[in-house]
Amino acid sequence: MQGQTTPQFQRWISVFDDAKEKSFSIVYLSKDNEERTLDVIAPSPEVFHLCYDGISALTKKFREQRENFSLDALYLKSLWDRADNDHSGSLTSKEVIHLVQSINVNMPVNKIKAMYKSFDTDDNGEFDFNEFIEFMTFLRKRPDLEAIWDAIVSGRSLYDSQQILAIDAENFPSRDAVISLDQFVRFWEEIQGEHLEQDAARDLIELCNSTMSDTKSPRNKKRLEGNTQPNSEYLISYNRFANVMLNHTRCGLFNSAKAVEYQDMTLPLSYYYMSSSHNTYLEGDQLTSASSVKRYVNDLLLGCRCVELDCWDGPDGNPIIYHGHTMTGKIMFRDVIKAIYEYGFVATPYPIVLSIENHCSLEQQRTMARIMVEGLKETLALPVKNCRTIPSPKELMRKVLIKGKRLSEQQSEEDDAGDDEDEDDREEGAERPSESADAGGRPSTLQRTSTVSSGSSKKAKKEKPQKTHPDLSAITYLGTGKMKSFAAEHSNAVPADMMASYSEMKVNKYLKNAEIVANWIEHNRVHLSRIYPKGTRIDSSNYMPVGPWEAGNQLVALNFQTGDLPYHVNFGKFLENGRCGYVLKPEYMISGDTSARMEGLRMTINVISATQLPKPGGAQKGEIIDPFVKIFVNGPDAADNAEGTTRTVVDNGFNPVWNQVFTFDIRRPENTYVTFYVMDEDVLSSEFIAFTSLPVNCIRNGFRTVRLYNINGKAEQDFEYASLFVRISVEPLPASALASASRG
Repeated sequence: MQGQTTPQFQRWISVFDDAKEKSFSIVYLSKDNEERTLDVIAPSPEVFHLCYDGISALTKKFREQRENFSLDALYLKSLWDRADNDHSGSLTSKEVIHLVQSINVNMPVNKIKAMYKSFDTDDNGEFDFNEFIEFMTFLRKRPDLEAIWDAIVSGRSLYDSQQILAIDAENFPSRDAVISLDQFVRFWEEIQGEHLEQDAARDLIELCNSTMSDTKSPRNKKRLEGNTQPNSEYLISYNRFANVMLNHTRCGLFNSAKAVEYQDMTLPLSYYYMSSSHNTYLEGDQLTSASSVKRYVNDLLLGCRCVELDCWDGPDGNPIIYHGHTMTGKIMFRDVIKAIYEYGFVATPYPIVLSIENHCSLEQQRTMARIMVEGLKETLALPVKNCRTIPSPKELMRKVLIKGKRLSEQQSEEDDAGDDEDEDDREEGAERPSESADAGGRPSTLQRTSTVSSGSSKKAKKEKPQKTHPDLSAITYLGTGKMKSFAAEHSNAVPADMMASYSEMKVNKYLKNAEIVANWIEHNRVHLSRIYPKGTRIDSSNYMPVGPWEAGNQLVALNFQTGDLPYHVNFGKFLENGRCGYVLKPEYMISGDTSARMEGLRMTINVISATQLPKPGGAQKGEIIDPFVKIFVNGPDAADNAEGTTRTVVDNGFNPVWNQVFTFDIRRPENTYVTFYVMDEDVLSSEFIAFTSLPVNCIRNGFRTVRLYNINGKAEQDFEYASLFVRISVEPLPASALASASRG
């Protein structure tokens, strides 16, 4: 990270402030899986650029290599490096025993010693790298993959996805067999459900079996590219087949065609969901936790496209950011703007919305405006007059959009209106029903305290309304206010660049009324809407975002510092479209044609096994885990919300096998999400180990490897190699299931 954004730098800001342009930080994970930083101040700008640019290029290249090469080879190399503490280039029996115990293998020491001796082929009392590979290959036996291989070799049917996989942990008669390219392609098309030409199949197999060393040498690279063996003579061994099946990038559960940026980015901004963070500055709870600039950097690097800034008067005329009237930490507004400029477009080039909650005096608002103009420079987007349609993400690439209170042409300073979260939270306790009804029982319009509708009469203002400085208003791209109703006559009177925010509680009331939801979806075709957690979530827990998404709301803000199920569902949603922070809404929300909805489906999931599971929190020490898997299905329809839980496998986090089948009926697949939790069962409570979450429409059929993430959504250290192995089958939802749901 460039600049002085870490807590350590912030603590010594008065000492090193003059060296900001020569400073950077390297963020890394310790052996105990704790995030740490190495803060560096270069002696000169020239040395800074040499170091910073070089390290950045190295990490980018390393990341690309890890995505494209055999994960299995990378994992074995990482284990070798971990075990070889003294960097001697060989491993003693003591080092191997310690390694085996650290990777959740339940094996007596005397058995490890006996295996060590049997694989020490030159009998010199040490493992070289090849001996270590043979030892680990034997230790990491995969009876589930062997069962699939046996079926392909013998021609045994794998069609019935409802039937558990026939696994024989003791016998593997086809270990040394090979299959033809025709057999592989047939398996891929019939069982995996994907068409594959023979040449493409060969490329896939070669890629999944390549290692970094294969491309380091020009001779090896030429050999890989120049393989001219005819397809009819191309044979595939079990090990090469297994490497294909275990490659989560090319052949995983997440449809790789949707893992890249594939959607049209030239449509109006209101047509997209945007990854959004609430109270971005907080590291923990809403009352006493620290605040940090690093939180903005972290969320932006995860692809978040809307961050929140709660702005208050600070010392010496300098605005600060913190959760007002609490004991949370305070950070400088200036430092946050600097971090946004430096890191906002590293992960994705698409526009960022700064959601400003403004509590500053007019004088410090003017300072805020100056800081943003000077700090955001060419990235600052200026408002457009008479805005009828918000420009597209592509048109707004590398632009920062300020959202907040502004003065309209019809308003004086005393008349500015906003959508302050604190104000809404105060209203929650005595809030009126979200819709009233006329004598016929039909809903009328939404209640309001003020409105952004330019054609409506002005309501009485609250005492001492917050004023907005003209300088700040002049750079505010998205004005804020409160909607009277989503009905067309009110929605059409509001400019496209005016938006409103709604608390979780208010949204829950709106979602109970089908007419409101239909009007809201239509309103959100032109306007943006932001949703935020209710004020009572002082622990920074999150609400489930699926309901707000179903009403077409684009900016559904969550507490990114809290790794709970709603956050994980949100994380899974924005894996789609290349993690660019923008995902196109379903077609029916864009076109207004409800017949464009996806048909319901029945999904069968066989949770077969897992491999290389870390201990909770990525700890290197502790008991061998007792893992089980929980499946969560979360959709907008109450009938779409379901769970499934496997049995517990005792004392095996290395290669546990469950082989259990679950079936879920999904009625709204375009906005339903499947989340896998791997848990460690304990006497008192179960501990979280890892997760993955995906939109239903991004899940592939067949036998698939599922990449796992730590609680914060990162695949680092041991989590990089952890995975589930499942089989997915999807079929149309029977009419009987739809009928029973409607009756329910």
